[in-house]
Amino acid sequence: MSKYDKSFYSKILLAGEYTVMTDGNAIAFPYKRFEGRFEFDEGKSSASLYDLLYYLQQNQLDIYIDVEKLRSDLALGMYFKSNIPYGYGLGSSGALVAALYNRYGKNKAKNTDELRRILGELESVFHGTSSGMDPLVSYLDQPVVFTGNQIKLIHQDSLNLSGFFLIDTGIDRSTSYYVEIFNNMKKNLAQYGKKIKKLESINRQLIQAILKNHNAEIAIHMEVLSRLQYDIFTDMIPDGFKNIWLKGLESGNYFLKLCGAGGGGMILGWSPGIDLDLGCTVLYL
Repeated sequence: MSKYDKSFYSKILLAGEYTVMTDGNAIAFPYKRFEGRFEFDEGKSSASLYDLLYYLQQNQLDIYIDVEKLRSDLALGMYFKSNIPYGYGLGSSGALVAALYNRYGKNKAKNTDELRRILGELESVFHGTSSGMDPLVSYLDQPVVFTGNQIKLIHQDSLNLSGFFLIDTGIDRSTSYYVEIFNNMKKNLAQYGKKIKKLESINRQLIQAILKNHNAEIAIHMEVLSRLQYDIFTDMIPDGFKNIWLKGLESGNYFLKLCGAGGGGMILGWSPGIDLDLGCTVLYL
């Protein structure tokens, strides 16, 4: 038996935080700095994977996953070896679900829509509700554009990511906690309804600019998005990074946005080719 399985990569959401949950537009791509895969170590036990096995059985998700094969491999010391930071908005659970479906999936999905739905159901163990986007990007190992209920695959080489960077906040967080905050926002239409509609609109425009590799348009839309997210998602921006966020808006040298659920993890930024000294860890894409 092989000591390791295929690797599945982390993901970055360039645009579409939260609005993807309401069938809004989003664009994401596999980020190959981090990865995870199944490995075997005789005598090793993975409590979290046994918990996942139990969840699959209790929620009738064994129609998608061969749980007996999974149980057998766990008894042989299988575990998920990953360097994807947990709670960072980089799709750690998505990579695990992609690896799970790749190795144990039954009657594999015949199209991307069905695949996304199944992967979303499987990932629900981690977040309560999942769009299926993270595991889909990891599973396909390809950038994906989500337009409402439609899925479009694009080539990695067609994305010019030279202006984008990540800020490591050093804070892990619970995705489900911040998803619940957003769900509560949606219920308060008087306060947030128009803002969320504007967020959906600017996401669409930013995605089109990214697909066209049009830096001038990206700069315009990133600035608007950064201001709007600071207004709507202030509670999801760590206190220690709010000043950095605002300095970018004031100077125009860079613009920041959430990278996933917020609350910590990574913050995504864009800058028009300017060397930045932000006083924190920056990873260029």
